[in-house]
Amino acid sequence: MINQVQITNYKSILDATVQLSPFTLLIGANGTGKSNFLDFLSRISLFIDENHTNWKQHFIGTSHFNQPDEPQTFTFISKKKGTIFKIMSSDFEQSESGKEPELTSSPAMLERFKIEQGWMNLNVALFSIDPKMAGVTEPLTDNPIIQSNGAGTVQVLDTLKTGEREDLFELVEEKLTTFIDEIEKLNFISTAQGKYLQVKIRDIDGFIAVNQLSEGMQLTLILLSILYQEDRPSIICIEDIDKALEPRLYGKIIELCFELTRRKSKVQIIATSHNPYILKHFKNHKDAVLIVEKNNGNTCFTTLTEHIKDLGDDEDLLSSLKYYPK
Repeated sequence: MINQVQITNYKSILDATVQLSPFTLLIGANGTGKSNFLDFLSRISLFIDENHTNWKQHFIGTSHFNQPDEPQTFTFISKKKGTIFKIMSSDFEQSESGKEPELTSSPAMLERFKIEQGWMNLNVALFSIDPKMAGVTEPLTDNPIIQSNGAGTVQVLDTLKTGEREDLFELVEEKLTTFIDEIEKLNFISTAQGKYLQVKIRDIDGFIAVNQLSEGMQLTLILLSILYQEDRPSIICIEDIDKALEPRLYGKIIELCFELTRRKSKVQIIATSHNPYILKHFKNHKDAVLIVEKNNGNTCFTTLTEHIKDLGDDEDLLSSLKYYPK
């Protein structure tokens, strides 16, 4: 897994070292830079997938407002392997000017690392979910994936149920009915346009279309589908993981994320939230929480452990968060 990322000159991040855990929560006010970090990981993933080609396509215009002409440097570190690779914009500027670049991590080096690590290929999927995507009718396609907004969930679940991974569909259904005990069963309806999902609700005759459920229920279904999909990305990034969820429900999602990252499947999860009350689910995992704040226009990342150490005796955690009303 990625244990540390060092970033110089990316959007609101001027110079930061970000410590990552198997499951990391970024919490902070709007506009502090949480999304910028997830966007950075997504861009790096696409860039590496293309074997270090076309720097400008992925990173043009991503420099810090105060440092538009300064080089960008990105370093990824693993506890087991040390520095995995380091990418510098100056390398690619040399290449575009006709000079031979001296990459700190060549495509060949990166490919060797992929082989040695197996799962760890920086395949990053970034999700900013629209819960309503769980209730749409979707045409069936080959090799469907869940898109960044949650579209494709119906296709993916249908492929699991009708293909060779019905066990994964059953896991999604089991967790859904456990997390939301009013739901008893998940089912598909076929139409001329494709398929849509419906559920059996306790004490109600017949099935109800998923598009009639609350946003919290719909979001839960999409999150479970993302977490249990076949060929899961190595790094899953989720914006506002607790959006529209009641405390009991987001607590169960948090527990599941911890459970999945402890398994040998090697998935790494990075999520954002604005909700300070979610921190109670991290009381035994304080290093997994990063407080994200702005300091003189620059995004700063502090672990919850470090943040608590810096608090005065008369200041509690909630009142120390700059966006939380005193």
